Amino acid sequence: TNTSPEDIAICEAYLACQFSGDPGDFYRVIWENNGISKEYLENMYHPIHHAPMHLPHMIPDFQHFLWILKLTHSGADLDVSLENAKGFLDGELNYMLHDLLQHRTEWWVPGKIVEIRKRLSGYWKHGFPSRDVLLLDVALEDYFRLQLQKLDYSNLSIDDALNLIPLILENALVTEEDQELMMRLSHWSKLLSGERWTGTMPLQLLAASETLALTLAHHMDKLLKL
Repeated sequence: TNTSPEDIAICEAYLACQFSGDPGDFYRVIWENNGISKEYLENMYHPIHHAPMHLPHMIPDFQHFLWILKLTHSGADLDVSLENAKGFLDGELNYMLHDLLQHRTEWWVPGKIVEIRKRLSGYWKHGFPSRDVLLLDVALEDYFRLQLQKLDYSNLSIDDALNLIPLILENALVTEEDQELMMRLSHWSKLLSGERWTGTMPLQLLAASETLALTLAHHMDKLLKL
């Protein structure tokens, strides 16, 4: 089956609980080191509903598996990607990236990722981009997705959920300057800048949501044809 960078965190947490013999270390380590919650693990495509059994004889096999995962995903791992690309970036951008890594579990991280990706795009959209810079952008986009997947949407207010829409569109537009998505972003930014819950505004937000859904479906169709 396919693996992802998150599997590195899962494997590291699994090994931690095998070494300690405490099943609770699995959830503690994966949360403290990577900000991945028990709820997120339970809602993954291949969900994890229980802490691992203590099987210390499996440690050597999983240490080797962890090595394979790190080798496979080294280019998509944010820390490794920054280390490889930092020599191609200016001092201010390097500072922003290191600050992001030091505060990677903060609530403001998705917005900071979009800000950094916009600046980083100047390196790979113009001139002769380095492979390491491109892989850093891929890692940032992947971490943006991970942060949004980890959100507990059931506890978000409607206003907070609506505020995510322009941010997600801005992130998508860093990768591809699609005219339809630009129009949707402009429309949503205008709608959200005013009073949201008076007069006909709720109906306008509903109409904008339906239009955005159609635009995204059309955009996905175009991507599938590439």
